[in-house]
Amino acid sequence: MKQTIIIYICIFSAIALGNLYLSSLRKKAKVTEIKGIENIVLKFSDVKTKLILNRSESISDLIKLLPIEGKMRQAGGKISLKLSKPITSNPVKVEKVYKGDIMLSEDDTLIIYLEEQNVNRMYTKLGKVLLIDKLEEIKDVDEIEVSINKG
Repeated sequence: MKQTIIIYICIFSAIALGNLYLSSLRKKAKVTEIKGIENIVLKFSDVKTKLILNRSESISDLIKLLPIEGKMRQAGGKISLKLSKPITSNPVKVEKVYKGDIMLSEDDTLIIYLEEQNVNRMYTKLGKVLLIDKLEEIKDVDEIEVSINKG
């Protein structure tokens, strides 16, 4: 009987310590709640595709700018669009990008890559275009009208 009680005390102590540890981790990790992040779409020509966006302060700022409309310029296997105002950036060194990657250059220019490339730049990673095959349609176009909005 004593052994059973000691085992129960050990189990409950371990559970309590585990919960205490998890609670401290949650306080340290900044959990970002962004409403509407799953319904952001990119439209160009007759194409409409969802964007898969990272949960970050940059995305929260980007959503506040919606709708975003303008002409994206294509050069060097990527299209870019200057934002109406700067957003929060957290640049990291990026050495390789993939087709459909969405990056923030500086703090005011959205870039969508149309092909895989080796790069050596500082970018804030924002997310990815869901239907990357649709990007083929604009690969040879110098300038294209786009809109980014809640879908």
